[in-house]
Amino acid sequence: MNSTKRLISGMPAEQVATTAFAWAAFGAAEAFLHAVSRNSNGGESCARYMLDYITAGGLDLPPRHFIDQTIDMSPWLLPYRRRAMQTIDRLARERDEAGQ
Repeated sequence: MNSTKRLISGMPAEQVATTAFAWAAFGAAEAFLHAVSRNSNGGESCARYMLDYITAGGLDLPPRHFIDQTIDMSPWLLPYRRRAMQTIDRLARERDEAGQ
């Protein structure tokens, strides 16, 4: 990707890519919290995507940031934060143990 090329937004292409990964991580965090609130089996895959977007995008923010910011925008999801963070912590531990 040519990082000197400016796009319609006026941002360099590299910044647009970083922003896209951040938005994707927020979307996955929201879907994950909704899944946790419904006891859905799909929640773990949303959590895995969120971790992937953070890693692939080179985002220098912990997963907790995306969870907490999503809860700030949708406070009714707060009761599900603890369970969500337990899942995130477990998945991150499993990923670290697998050397990914």
